Amino acid sequence: MTVKMVKKILCTALVAISLGIFTGCSANQQADKEQEEKTAQDTAQEVGEDQEAANDANMETHKIGVILYGRDDNMGAAIYSYLNHAAEVLGNVELVWDIGAFDVDAQISSTQNLIAAGCKGIICLPMSDDTVAQMADNCEQSNVYFSLMFRDITDETIKTDVYENPYFLGFVREDDKTVAKAMVKELSDAGVTHMGVQIMPSGNPLSVRNDGMYEGAQEYGITIDSEFPVTSSGDVNGNNTYIQNTLDSYPDVQAIYLTSASIGLGEGAANLLSGLSDPGSVKLASFDVFDGMSEAFDEGILVCAAGGVNPDALFSFMVLYNAVDGNRLSEDVTELYQNFLLVTSSEECSLFEKYVGDTDYQIYTDEQIKNLAVRFNPDVTLEDYKALMELYSIEWLQENEH
Repeated sequence: MTVKMVKKILCTALVAISLGIFTGCSANQQADKEQEEKTAQDTAQEVGEDQEAANDANMETHKIGVILYGRDDNMGAAIYSYLNHAAEVLGNVELVWDIGAFDVDAQISSTQNLIAAGCKGIICLPMSDDTVAQMADNCEQSNVYFSLMFRDITDETIKTDVYENPYFLGFVREDDKTVAKAMVKELSDAGVTHMGVQIMPSGNPLSVRNDGMYEGAQEYGITIDSEFPVTSSGDVNGNNTYIQNTLDSYPDVQAIYLTSASIGLGEGAANLLSGLSDPGSVKLASFDVFDGMSEAFDEGILVCAAGGVNPDALFSFMVLYNAVDGNRLSEDVTELYQNFLLVTSSEECSLFEKYVGDTDYQIYTDEQIKNLAVRFNPDVTLEDYKALMELYSIEWLQENEH
């Protein structure tokens, strides 16, 4: 073997050794990196588990009372479903239901019974401002937080007194005035220039619907030829009599605007207009959804129906839950407004039935519910509530189906 050949072999060996060392180092570095990443993931998981364990260890069960008019209609059934589900997700809430109170005396009795049962918070859909005034006194005397769903306070004297109550957290209600005006625009776009309108009585928390309707009529150039009151206790025949009298007395009327279509009023009105000699010649715009909407759309009678505000209850409940859990979101009175879903076609009606008509369908995920609780999301604020509420629409429901 020549000297030159020996040198060549030695060089080849050294290169191989160098490559082996380099490859080994790279492999070791990759292994070290993977181990670091795994360690970080394990640490994050342990922190999360520790936080969850800490939450569980500090999970004092809170009794929260719910005063509800009933659970036989869509809204009542939805409230019952949404709040029970939220309590299950949160894990430290016992709901005490008081169902069936329709007047002031009954709701005050309900308040007193829930306080006696050990409730530290009460959420209520009040029948009137007088209910709220007396509820405020009872709750303050017993150091019990309370919040309102689907209502605010219209009586200025009562509002001033209740807003000074340290246990009044506030309300969540639908944005009636905005959608009332939008409904008039839908009628205008459908060619309506004259209408008869059903009016909420002055002092009723829903009378703000009148304001939005009047503003819309003025802005979109629709003449109001006739006004008639909302009938009490779902008197369908009485409501239809008002509508028929309007049509008989004012032949220029091209639409009926209902500020309340609940308890059969919407269905009754649609049936009456469907029975005219020229079905579809008189349009209908309706607050509240009702049975037979899809057919009314297809017949060219129904132009729009506003509904789907059931999530009001969840947000009001979460404001109350945080306070009872020791994490009040604001020292000021909370005022939150929920979007309506404005249904304008039979296709949208089908989507509405899918997501809102099915009261077992939970509009918000477990994660979204937990993110509204300071216990699980220490950074949450009322601005986060508003942002989530603002997203609510038929399109959003489709995109976030789960």
